[in-house]
Amino acid sequence: MVGAANKSEYKIGYFVKHGCDDATDIMPLLNLYKTQVRELARYLNIPTRIIKKPSSPDVMPGLADGEEVIRISYEKMDLILLALEKGWKLSDIAKFFKIRSDIN
Repeated sequence: MVGAANKSEYKIGYFVKHGCDDATDIMPLLNLYKTQVRELARYLNIPTRIIKKPSSPDVMPGLADGEEVIRISYEKMDLILLALEKGWKLSDIAKFFKIRSDIN
């Protein structure tokens, strides 16, 4: 079975554990951030309505868009995740994005 999980949603746990995004044989998009998946879709001429379709992991009824839940755009989240991956300190990330660093 082929999974549709991307790096952004997988890193923050925005998927159903042992569900269709996790219990798969292969995850070809797992090394791509959500913004990269969207860019790839544009390159492949996937219809815009599909590219802009909100994420819906079926974590709970009525929950649709990841950005609604995480309260941050995928563009910003992907940059933060990339900074963490590259070894940036949390304080530097907070300063760069002008966000609080004292949230637990």
